Amino acid sequence: VAQATTERDLRQHLYEGITAFGQTGVRPVTVNTATRCMQAFLNWLLEIEHIERPIKLPKLKVEERVLRVLSMEQIANLNHYVPKNMCQRRIHAITVLLLDTGIRTSEMLNLSPQEVDFKTRTLRVMGKGRKERMVPFSQLAGEVLFKYLAERKTDCDYVFATEDGRKLDKRNVLRNIKQIGRRCGIPASEICLHRCRHSFATQYIVGGGQVVQLQKILGHSEIETTMQYVHPQMADTQRDHVR
Repeated sequence: VAQATTERDLRQHLYEGITAFGQTGVRPVTVNTATRCMQAFLNWLLEIEHIERPIKLPKLKVEERVLRVLSMEQIANLNHYVPKNMCQRRIHAITVLLLDTGIRTSEMLNLSPQEVDFKTRTLRVMGKGRKERMVPFSQLAGEVLFKYLAERKTDCDYVFATEDGRKLDKRNVLRNIKQIGRRCGIPASEICLHRCRHSFATQYIVGGGQVVQLQKILGHSEIETTMQYVHPQMADTQRDHVR
């Protein structure tokens, strides 16, 4: 590959590289991910004045798909599920909290009892990039969570932990949440951990919430990321249907 000696050469090489990468058969979203990395590098070159003018790399068009989320009826069934034992009570509390707050699975697994404030009904969550934020939760989620914590026998560093106080394994949580889903009449293929986050985001907008506030709750640094979680047309349609 010839070395770029001018900004024009650099621009041309980058465009040719993106085109060649796209012709290898990878998905457009994969090409765009690589493009974002190169764009960040170009922005840095401009910042240190290694190049004089900004170089904006083009992105490929990506097929727009409507995100699959849980229905309001399915969410209600999960929220009002009656656990039969402590293991079910724990996974039920996890499910309700994920659907009620939209926090990430990693944030839920790392949550400590000290970060739950039942008086103000807020969670202090440490998100990506070590960015801390406050996330509100509802009275229903508070009642489910309080009852779970009151009945568990182990005092440990995590809100949701194994019987011996260790952090839960994500795969086991996924397996258990699918089990409780089946008991609520939800096929295993229709429920997963991240879909709870998508479902919360969609229902938040359907309920009249603002995207800017949703961005803060989800812990996104860019509003574009938040918009990927909510299909505006679907949210508008559901809101009108509820009315």
